[in-house]
Amino acid sequence: AADETAFQSLRVTAAKALAAGPGALEKLATDPLCRRLVTAFVVSRTKESVYDEYAGEGVWAAQSKAWCLALAKVPLGPLPEADRMAWLAYDAGELAVARNWLLHASDVSPITWWLRAKISLREGAPRDMAAAFYREALQRPGLDELQLSRLHAELGRLCLARDDFEQALAAWMSAGDWEAAAYVAERLLSTQALQAWVEARSGAGKQHIEQFESLRYLLARRLAREGSDEAVKYFTPSLATSYRAYLVQVRLAYDEQKSALTRGRAFMAAARIVRHQGMELLGTELAPDAYIYGGSFEMADRQREKHYGSEDPLATSEAERELLEKRPLPQQGRRFHYRYRAADLAWLGASLMPNDSEETAAFLCEAGNWLKARDPAAADLFYKALVVRCPRTRLGMQAAQLHWFPELPVEQGESGKAADWGVRPAWLLLCWALAIAVPLGMALVASRLRKRS
Repeated sequence: AADETAFQSLRVTAAKALAAGPGALEKLATDPLCRRLVTAFVVSRTKESVYDEYAGEGVWAAQSKAWCLALAKVPLGPLPEADRMAWLAYDAGELAVARNWLLHASDVSPITWWLRAKISLREGAPRDMAAAFYREALQRPGLDELQLSRLHAELGRLCLARDDFEQALAAWMSAGDWEAAAYVAERLLSTQALQAWVEARSGAGKQHIEQFESLRYLLARRLAREGSDEAVKYFTPSLATSYRAYLVQVRLAYDEQKSALTRGRAFMAAARIVRHQGMELLGTELAPDAYIYGGSFEMADRQREKHYGSEDPLATSEAERELLEKRPLPQQGRRFHYRYRAADLAWLGASLMPNDSEETAAFLCEAGNWLKARDPAAADLFYKALVVRCPRTRLGMQAAQLHWFPELPVEQGESGKAADWGVRPAWLLLCWALAIAVPLGMALVASRLRKRS
């Protein structure tokens, strides 16, 4: 049986050989077997390799270049590893050496076509030619999963520079690069184009099932932000139910045949759904809401690094810039933008309600509390309406005394039912009791221990 440690031994040996110096490398480069072994090792190394002990900061790059220079002294010819030798030369910045070895590389190798794509871009060849080279590389077997992912990612970047947004989305989905795919799906493709793209691939074999489901969900939220009924079929059943309820309340609120009181309450019901399920129903995948990170982190709208007018063949195009300007972020890019939509709906509802009504005061106070922590200036409008329109209500009088919103004892729940302003839940009372009792008990124990000592 083969020795299971042989593979590890070869890697350790190759790593030590690279550190042996130029003279030793030149000798190794002339031996066909050693040349193939060391070349394979250098090409396969990654930063996650367990063989970091054989290299330090910047050492890998120096070793790769040294090996490349040693290979440059090998007589040119159709060697089996010519494609990898060309790759190493390219990585080391030795484009002339890479081109020479590429002339002797096999057309069967995907690395050959991949390098042709990269070098053609460097030399200013038409981007359509580079895209054709990338696709030729994808047609040939021999790349592992990580290499395929990288190849698809590079193709996606090239497609984006060519304003081929649908192909860029396809390439990044194949690469497993969800953030890049989401950028195209959310910012560049029209809603109709994205929906057609998703529908064309529904039911087909998909390499990244989880990401495809994420794309369907992104589409659902994008349609929901536009108020489309079609969002329902892309949501999960539970979210579809919530979205239907939201649409029902919005349509009731805008029905001028209904009474002002009915419409006002419908506006507030819709506002509560948006406030408490807004991330799930309306949140953007990237900026400003960053659903991709669960909304836990603020995400700047990078709009990618733009180099308008640059000679870089992958520079952002004018068409992409125009699309970004035509489709700005919701609510001027304010984080948790749906809270502002909820507040707007609540404001419309309160405007239909009578003055000096406890219900009106509750609407204004609740909506103001949605905004006061992150945007006091926006919340101030609700505070002023509360004290001016409802001065004789309980909440209005408290707001006037505090010069701000009263603290609501229970945050509005997910169900959309109004909070109970006067009754504090048993769990909250228990938490208060524990917060008082535990420190007192620890202090008492500490006092007794001190007396004993």
